[in-house]
Amino acid sequence: MKTLGTLFSALCLCTAVFAQLPASLSGTVTLPKPAVWNIAAPTSAQLPAAGTDKVYDFGIPVPLDTGLQLSGFTALGKGVHVKQLIFESEGALSLNFFFSDISAPEGTRFWLFNEYGVLGPYSPSEAALDGSFVTLPLGGQRCTLEIQSSRADAWFHARLQSAIYGIRADFLPAKGFGSSGNCNVNINCPQGTNWQTEKRSAVMLLTSGGSRFCSGALVNNTAEDGRPYILTANHCNVTTSTVFMFNYESPDCSDIDGPQTQTVNGAVIHARHAPSDFALLEMNFPPPANYFAYYSGWDRSGTATKDHVGIHHPKGDIKKISRDTSLILDTCYTCADPAQNHWKVQKWDSGTTEGGSSGSPLYDAAHRIVGQLHGGQASCSNPNGSDFYGKFSVSWEGGGTPDTRLRDWLDPANTGVMTLDGHQPSTAPVAYGVDISSFTSADSVTCADSANVFVLISNIGFQQLDSVCVQLNIGDDSLLQCKGGSWDYSDQVMFSFPSQSLGLFGENTFRAMAWSPGTTAADTAEYTVVRVHGAEVRLVVQYDLYPQEFSWEIKDASGNVVESGSGLNASAQSTDTLNICLPYACYTLRLSDSGEDGLCCGFGNGRAELLDINGIQIGAWSSFGASQELDFCNPYTPGLTDKDIFVFPNPASGSINVALPGNLYEQAELLLICDMNGKVLVKKENDLKYLNTFDVSNWAQGVYIVYMRSGKNKARTRFVKI
Repeated sequence: MKTLGTLFSALCLCTAVFAQLPASLSGTVTLPKPAVWNIAAPTSAQLPAAGTDKVYDFGIPVPLDTGLQLSGFTALGKGVHVKQLIFESEGALSLNFFFSDISAPEGTRFWLFNEYGVLGPYSPSEAALDGSFVTLPLGGQRCTLEIQSSRADAWFHARLQSAIYGIRADFLPAKGFGSSGNCNVNINCPQGTNWQTEKRSAVMLLTSGGSRFCSGALVNNTAEDGRPYILTANHCNVTTSTVFMFNYESPDCSDIDGPQTQTVNGAVIHARHAPSDFALLEMNFPPPANYFAYYSGWDRSGTATKDHVGIHHPKGDIKKISRDTSLILDTCYTCADPAQNHWKVQKWDSGTTEGGSSGSPLYDAAHRIVGQLHGGQASCSNPNGSDFYGKFSVSWEGGGTPDTRLRDWLDPANTGVMTLDGHQPSTAPVAYGVDISSFTSADSVTCADSANVFVLISNIGFQQLDSVCVQLNIGDDSLLQCKGGSWDYSDQVMFSFPSQSLGLFGENTFRAMAWSPGTTAADTAEYTVVRVHGAEVRLVVQYDLYPQEFSWEIKDASGNVVESGSGLNASAQSTDTLNICLPYACYTLRLSDSGEDGLCCGFGNGRAELLDINGIQIGAWSSFGASQELDFCNPYTPGLTDKDIFVFPNPASGSINVALPGNLYEQAELLLICDMNGKVLVKKENDLKYLNTFDVSNWAQGVYIVYMRSGKNKARTRFVKI
């Protein structure tokens, strides 16, 4: 059985992990900041130049060249030995790492995790052929490397070449993976119905030492031998440590985050040519069979036609599709070189492209690649903008040498064919087989009491299937769905289970069983949704003319940042609406503006508003200068009632916190804490704060009453001392 769920201990108990790791189990590495980066207030000049090229730089590599020699693993029982190392870089919006020379005993596995997600498990054998290993980014300024081994004398050696200091966070799942513009179209929407085969060719690339997102496609060659060639853009700055991600997409047309586990590390660069902006790489390893990767065909005739499709990953987002029904035009790119080495898509009829789309394939109506994206002006805010694709036909001969052209690699036998169809390798090891390729929901961590669950089934056998069933179990509840049809090898079918009840706070584990009736094909998997004991708040930000100056963060009562964001990638005068799931507790919202003029009014009329789950306004701001803070509690209530007094932890042993939401602490006149006999143990008048802490460690065990008065209004609650 395979587990596709989350690590609850990593995602939800992360604060405790960082605070209480035993010395034998962990250490902390404080990483330096980029030398030229203004942590507090990055200016537009510090951001990578956008130009018209459509790469997406999200981080700055910080050279380290540090050796890691880890030993002294801690035994956890049942033959498991663990070592943890914490990496921290103040102010980073994300962190990822460039390792080399990884070595460890056979069977060693390692993870990277924090409150925003889990990467892994990995094994040292997954490193590139040159020994390099680049990880995907995790949100936040701190994460943990955990290494597990079955050996008591375990060790882990590696060289940490660099850390990538994140300067943009909107692409991260915890920040809203839907970072691309809202005019983009998910690949599994109706517009992508006829492109379900080619979508398995499109990949997301992590390039430039792990600091840049681009797109690309797996391409076929005339030998049809499955050599894993990737076509992308030359300006993506591909290296031998490039990471390739397959099948990162929503399971349906809605914005649901996709799986990020189907990756291949490392490649050989065979050819590149700046005039037509192509790069051809060969991945160090073919994609595993369960990726169901497709090798796209191509057309090198250079004939301009109508009706084209682009498949891409804008801003590192889930896979999108764009369509143009008009005739593409012969053109130059900057036209400093007047050669007609690009195709011009005059405007998209559906969708668009953005930073991160560079290198993505342009398909003709025959489903063959005719070019890869170089750049352009198209965007959601510029729907009439054009895009430019380097011509496949020009790249075929390129600069006239094997390392500057496609011909030698994609037609190794020199057949001279003008077109080649795509290729699906027949690698099915069994006659009948099904695979649960994706098991997910809209949110893996939620405040809601139900979740929409999706199970994607793939045929991994060489025999056709005519029926597939999925049984979904959670607790004692069970649901069964069966579908009839015709599915060949690598074909997929989606099962949707809407509004599945989450009965427990904390982990709710779904178990799925898939099978094809009348055959031996079967598979099982698990998926975990964490239900938070809390509620959503909504932050609505209408930006002024300079959204890149604005940022925000929410801290808990201990000062830990639990959510944050910025306007780095927003358009002037646009609006962001963010639904944020917060556990019941008290928080501080801080708004910052590096231009020190807030969101209004000298340079556009913007504002920010914080609302509770019922749409009641908690606070609103516009002209606040450099920064503004608001203390609030979740849930929020606008008047003094019993529900307004929030005591935590409850039960308590050492100290308690008595909190008031909003500005009620300014109105409160008296706070009393009494035992059940009416004896007053605490009396506090007028100088109340939104968070009031009291030591109860020496109090007797039992029930105590917290009483508060504001004018004629009175409220009280109880807590238990243990």
